[in-house]
Amino acid sequence: MEFSVLGSLEVRAGGRPLSLGGAKPRGVLAFLLLHAGEPVSAERLALALWGDEAPASAGRTVQVYVSRLRHALGGDCGLLTTPAGYLMRVDDDELDLDRFERLVADGRRALAEDAPQRAATVLDEALSLWRGPPLGDLGSLPFAADELARLEEQRLEAVELSMQASLAAGRHAELVPELRQLTREHPWREQLHAHLMLALYRSGRQADALEAYTAARDVFVEELGIEPGAELAELHAQILAHDPALAVTARAGTAGGLPAPPNRTIGREPELARIVERLHSVRLLTLTGPGGVGKTRLAVDAARNAGPGFADGARFVTLAAQRRAEDVPMAIVGALGATLLDGESAEQAVQRFLSRRHLLLVVDNCEHVLGIAPFLGRVLESCPGVTVLATSREPLALQAEERRPVPPLPAGEAATLFTCAPARTTPSWISRTRTPPLSPTSAAA
Repeated sequence: MEFSVLGSLEVRAGGRPLSLGGAKPRGVLAFLLLHAGEPVSAERLALALWGDEAPASAGRTVQVYVSRLRHALGGDCGLLTTPAGYLMRVDDDELDLDRFERLVADGRRALAEDAPQRAATVLDEALSLWRGPPLGDLGSLPFAADELARLEEQRLEAVELSMQASLAAGRHAELVPELRQLTREHPWREQLHAHLMLALYRSGRQADALEAYTAARDVFVEELGIEPGAELAELHAQILAHDPALAVTARAGTAGGLPAPPNRTIGREPELARIVERLHSVRLLTLTGPGGVGKTRLAVDAARNAGPGFADGARFVTLAAQRRAEDVPMAIVGALGATLLDGESAEQAVQRFLSRRHLLLVVDNCEHVLGIAPFLGRVLESCPGVTVLATSREPLALQAEERRPVPPLPAGEAATLFTCAPARTTPSWISRTRTPPLSPTSAAA
């Protein structure tokens, strides 16, 4: 059973939506779900549905609603009657609100453990559970106002945490438009103003950061009659002083969005130079060869050398753990540190994120999901500033593809191979016009 309250109330059994009746029966279920695991008396439910104007028959009516809900949900739905009242029991991951709260807690822990990239990914996943205003058409019931305020506060705290994690991960320039919108929608939340100021400052826009502080102060003084808090004032002073503490802390194991090599590559220098040269001339270069020949290591070294020639550097994503082509866009969303907008698919998020960038994207282990070729073709077509360096045991068979076989190293020479994990880097949001996008139609080998 799946219960959803972060949006209109929905219940699904085996993926099929269930009909729950009118607003008040659904209101009973919504209230019990919001207090899952807690017994709720019939009198308290009556107040939740009718307020102080509850009729004398409200208790009996609540009993009827509960009976109908049990019939609609099935005998094992978890709606129990206890001596203290009705109790809604939900298992792990059955209720979207429980999943949201667990993910936010995981995100807090990741931030505390100095793992901002992981925190940002987890918090974005938590926020993606929100499908719209919580409870939907039940928002007019008497109990809803307090519950909606509580849920909205939880959501905004998660948004602020997500912004904090993304800033710590170096995604400051990307966040500026979203933070501007958030500060307009929630002008009295100082944390959002602080995040906007820091994002602007780290993007090299000190004057804009100071102007953002002035705009925030005007809101607080003119509309609330108070000065901004100490944290915002201190950040303002740090920006004025170019305090080095405001810089993004470098993360071990990443450089330019690429995995850090354990040691120096030996025996590939001529090949490496040719690959780096081609990366500035082609849109899709695929390194092919059998497993263990060193494709990944060569690709990472090539990207490390070629990355400075791309305004937004290089990013790396491995597909070793993927088995379905439809899961690849979300894997790339995570590797890029992109954010899914409301109603946006992962593929749309990838294309939106990359469309304004001049960037080298390394896609490793493509042989696991060769069905991604059309998706990569669409990325190349819609993102003229992007070059893809792929590794695969088999070619991708796209028209834009240039293939370069990777031979085994000669006897007596060694190159250390390693497994790479996704990493993110700081985007600079500099775009540059490149060659026209290429069609993703297949070409004969």
